[in-house]
Amino acid sequence: MTEKQRNDATESIKGTIYQLCVAVQKCYEMLRGQVVLIESQGDVSIGGQEQVETKQYSGMLTDNHPNFWNTLANWMQTKFTDEKYSALILYTTQEFGKSSGLATWNADSLLQRISFLEKVLQESEARFAVA
Repeated sequence: MTEKQRNDATESIKGTIYQLCVAVQKCYEMLRGQVVLIESQGDVSIGGQEQVETKQYSGMLTDNHPNFWNTLANWMQTKFTDEKYSALILYTTQEFGKSSGLATWNADSLLQRISFLEKVLQESEARFAVA
């Protein structure tokens, strides 16, 4: 094996490849008349159905991980019209951290999800107040 060059972009291109793989998968899932959009309304979008954010990352996904919170921040922008979608989805290559409350997100009710987000926000604010 050859030594990596300083300008080796292998790691950064993996995210783009992962995103394109998700887009191809969505092409196979879409219904007649739907369109899969890449990067125009988020990472991968199917109008009237889903908006998907994709993250290729090797670290553990924890309750405070930037991949989760950056995704929420993207969806909270005033120019993002969530009414267009019935689902907002985060696809990540990360495994859940051992104590991550995110591990049960898909099975949680809406009230449980809101409670989780409020708890993490309170814990984050308490950490920043001490710092």
